Amino acid sequence: MYDKFYKKFNYSGEELEKLKDVLNQDFILSEKITNTAYEFPKGYGYTTLGINHIPLLLSKIKAAAPCINQLIEENIFLAEYFYGKKILSYKISRIFCNKFFKGCVVSKHKHGSIENNPLLVLALYIYSESDSGNLILHTEEQDIVIPLSPGDLVVHPGYIPHSVSEYKGNIPRLGLIYEYSLKFD
Repeated sequence: MYDKFYKKFNYSGEELEKLKDVLNQDFILSEKITNTAYEFPKGYGYTTLGINHIPLLLSKIKAAAPCINQLIEENIFLAEYFYGKKILSYKISRIFCNKFFKGCVVSKHKHGSIENNPLLVLALYIYSESDSGNLILHTEEQDIVIPLSPGDLVVHPGYIPHSVSEYKGNIPRLGLIYEYSLKFD
């Protein structure tokens, strides 16, 4: 699905299960590197946001899910579509995992700004119940509600405020969020 504000598509390969196992085992359930997220005004969840573990996490993702890693890399150039400029360079600025339990809500926030810190966000929803919560992009024109299912990858510019509606699933939702810093010509 394409929109001027986002692109969504679904990955349904067996790597999702491998990635779920790696993230649950090594990151999300490890009390040493997870925090209760401050962005969750309602409900309960974990995040690795704020923990500097990019090299370790990327190496685990590449080993467990090379096709997913390639999918992420291939879609960085959507930034040219969203920002209307040619990319000169990009680098990963953050990567983090979220694990939401039933009732969890993520409040409205954004990543970077359109002028000073252009970012591209790629959010992969690895494990959840289908249609049990939505990503909402809050544009000046309207709120865009994006239903989420396992395997969905949603790509959008970081400057668009967004939130996640209350998660209604009985099994925890596991998400992996990539954030890329962009330099344009």
